[in-house]
Amino acid sequence: MDAQFTEQVQNFEPVQNAEQSHFTEPVQTAEPIQNAKPSLFTGQVQTAEPSLFTEQSVQTIFARNCEVRKIDKPTASAFLAQHHRYGAAASRYHYGLFVSRAGKHSSSFPIGSLVAVAQFSAPRKWQKDNREIRSYEWVRYASLSGWHICGGMGKMLQYFIDQVHPDDVMTYAPAPYDGAVYQKLGFKKEGIKTFSDGNFSHKFRLKLCEW
Repeated sequence: MDAQFTEQVQNFEPVQNAEQSHFTEPVQTAEPIQNAKPSLFTGQVQTAEPSLFTEQSVQTIFARNCEVRKIDKPTASAFLAQHHRYGAAASRYHYGLFVSRAGKHSSSFPIGSLVAVAQFSAPRKWQKDNREIRSYEWVRYASLSGWHICGGMGKMLQYFIDQVHPDDVMTYAPAPYDGAVYQKLGFKKEGIKTFSDGNFSHKFRLKLCEW
């Protein structure tokens, strides 16, 4: 079943460990892009989240004025290198959030501007009661540094769910971040994962079917 994302999210943290991308859509830059093609996405997801968590967001762009499209790995990597504390990660799915309708900040971000990027892993599969479960990791999300994309995080997650139809989506919130953002999106906390370097992360999972 599809999740509904309607809460107001106030924070974001990155996650880790996914696989190689196979997307090659010819989006050539992480800077604002002019005259982009329209998206087929029509979902109305109003969840809000800030820009990159490394700095305070000071201005807002509304996701209702944007659309989600697949982008290629170089575009995602370039954007995340500039706007995410940990840069890009290996992943299967790369999505960009593009301005699609004129808004308050049209002079700075005209239609076609890339304002956020999300990455998701390839599926991890296992058998449960004679059915195959496909679980994906939400690997990265970042918006333009210093900008709050109101509804962007939820809109990109919903787009991924609508396109890929996962059985669940899991993610990590590295300490000291508590992962409240994920709980507001419907994720449930599963525990703590400790890594070989001694650092630890909070693990969250969004179940989209019963298993």
